[in-house]
Amino acid sequence: MNGAVSVQSETSWLVVGSGRAGQVHLAALARSPAAQACGLVSRSKDNADGSPVFRTLAEGLDKSGCDGVIIATPPHTHLALCREAIATGVPVLCEKPVGLNALQARELAQLGTGAGVPVGVVLNQRACAHSR
Repeated sequence: MNGAVSVQSETSWLVVGSGRAGQVHLAALARSPAAQACGLVSRSKDNADGSPVFRTLAEGLDKSGCDGVIIATPPHTHLALCREAIATGVPVLCEKPVGLNALQARELAQLGTGAGVPVGVVLNQRACAHSR
């Protein structure tokens, strides 16, 4: 094999949050040959871009058939939403910061590990001068 990754099927992601970060994730999913958005959790249908809109994470998890969840809401909501997704066994990708302090970040890591659920954090700007 030449080092290329073979993609068998698309992975479907439920995006939670329709603000700036959520829109970035929806746009990235629209461009991806290996992933797609299967829905958006939002109070508004304005930024849905054709995706089904769910009012709550529970509704989205129940009705979207997603393979994973992207948490792109304000930071103070991250831990509770991640807990909810992990409890259902769905892999999570969470926008930064994962929690409001180190204790919340540690709790999330322990929850994912304990449940055997993959949990990732978006750290795309960690090398930028403004983040250092």
